[in-house]
Amino acid sequence: MIDSSTLDSAGTGSPVPAESSVELDRIRRRFTELSVAGAEEGMRRARPLLADLGARLGRGPVPDLGAAAVPDQLTVLVFDAYRAGVGSGVRSRLTALRRGLP
Repeated sequence: MIDSSTLDSAGTGSPVPAESSVELDRIRRRFTELSVAGAEEGMRRARPLLADLGARLGRGPVPDLGAAAVPDQLTVLVFDAYRAGVGSGVRSRLTALRRGLP
């Protein structure tokens, strides 16, 4: 039997709210549609959010693994931020990033 007290509002067991998960999915999808130059620009725009999430979690600088890794890095850091209770404002930052992608 599943202990429903550990499930989030979406019933997934993830600490990431559904709205943030949707934004992460949209960012991931958008990155797959970008040209190489567009993906590099998207990576440049994502770096401040990646750095902020790393700092919130008390980690060192987030390594630059290239544009293809940005959606995965965001997914992991967002998950960790919500799990650690430091996810305040993350959804709006994800939305702003998505809207700012070329």
